[in-house]
Amino acid sequence: MSPLAAAVCELTGWADGESLRARLARVAPQVAAELGVSGKAVGDARFVRLVSERSAVNETYFFRHTEQLEAGCAEVVRTFAGAQLSVWSAACSTGEEAWSLAMQLAEAGAAPARLRVLGTDLSEGALAHARGGRYAEWSFRGVTAARRARCFDGGVVAERFRSAVSFSAHTLLSPPPVRDVHLIACRTALIYLSPA
Repeated sequence: MSPLAAAVCELTGWADGESLRARLARVAPQVAAELGVSGKAVGDARFVRLVSERSAVNETYFFRHTEQLEAGCAEVVRTFAGAQLSVWSAACSTGEEAWSLAMQLAEAGAAPARLRVLGTDLSEGALAHARGGRYAEWSFRGVTAARRARCFDGGVVAERFRSAVSFSAHTLLSPPPVRDVHLIACRTALIYLSPA
């Protein structure tokens, strides 16, 4: 493993492999030039963090794996009926999963005013996009017209969900950013993490 791959894997928990090394080889020279450092500056925390952020895949969309989302949210609402629900979307990328959780929980019977969904990700750029709540058509693939009409105003997340969802920077190797959560969604992270 190269020193850069080792530093990125230590920061993120990602598994080393050809795909990661190819992304690092593409991104590291750009970041090095931008920061004015050597492309081998693995001791520079800013360099390693920015290379990690820009090497993230960030591929997601609304209501991904709908059947599992519906079943999980229905179970949470049924089990914790009447509770102030706390949900963590770990490695949320550009936010589609966090927003989908709030929307699905509301459809399962939870009042948006009683929901707190936290979306976290390593990438500040992805989080800025998530906070904006504005999405292009590709994020809506598989979303029915009826659901889209209920949950969005055009390509923008409907206002009634805005107070339920927040976003924060976090790496999964750090202590959890929330306590006493009712549901943790981390499916997209699991495919990239090393077994350890």
